[in-house]
Amino acid sequence: MTLGELARRWTSVVGERLAQESTPVSLEGGTLVVRASSSAWAAQLRFLGAEVVDGANRAIGGESVRRLSVVVDRGG
Repeated sequence: MTLGELARRWTSVVGERLAQESTPVSLEGGTLVVRASSSAWAAQLRFLGAEVVDGANRAIGGESVRRLSVVVDRGG
């Protein structure tokens, strides 16, 4: 349920452009895993890591997210 809510609000968490290039894929043990469309977008997400964690927690109304892990979508 929390991941679905976060996915629905993803644009408000990371902004429109970054939301087009990334998507949250799992949330387990406080780690939010986000898939990025390329290594460049993954680097941007990692750079903004603390802001993404804060924004994700605001979006879902809690402190469920403690860490961010970014993976690159290799298209397959």
